[in-house]
Amino acid sequence: MIDLLPFSGYDGTGEIFSAFSVLYCEIRKIIRANVFWLVFLVFAFGPIMMGVGTILSSNTGDINWQMYLTELLSGLAALGLIGYTFIAAWVFGREYTDKTIKDLLAKPVSRSQIVLSKMLCFKVWFNKLSVMEFLAQMGIGW
Repeated sequence: MIDLLPFSGYDGTGEIFSAFSVLYCEIRKIIRANVFWLVFLVFAFGPIMMGVGTILSSNTGDINWQMYLTELLSGLAALGLIGYTFIAAWVFGREYTDKTIKDLLAKPVSRSQIVLSKMLCFKVWFNKLSVMEFLAQMGIGW
C-alpha cells in the first residue's frame, strides 16, 4: 500500500520520496520565507492607494464603480505582471541563492517532479494573491 502523506518515508516499494513530499517541501519553504508575506502586503497596498488616489483626485460626486475599477485595472496591471514574474523567478532562483540546489538535485526525485511542484506552488500562490487582491479592491471600493 502506498502512503500518500507528505514525508511518508519508505513505503516498501523503493520509493523514498514522492511528488507529494516534494510539493510539501516547496510549500513549507515558501510559507516560511519573508518574501511570501511581503508580497501579500505589497499587493494589498495597491488597491488601497488607488482607492485613496481616486477619492482625492476627483470631486466626491463624480466617484463611481466604473471610474474606480478602470483606474484600478490600468494602474495595477503593471504591478500584477511584475509581481507575478518576480514570484515565479524567486521560487526557482532561491535554490541558487540559498545554496540548496545541490541538495535538491541529490534527492531521489526526478527533475520534472521538482519543476512541477514548484509550478504548482506558485500557481496556488498566484490564486491566493488574486483572491486577496479582489477582496481588497472590493473592500476599498465599497
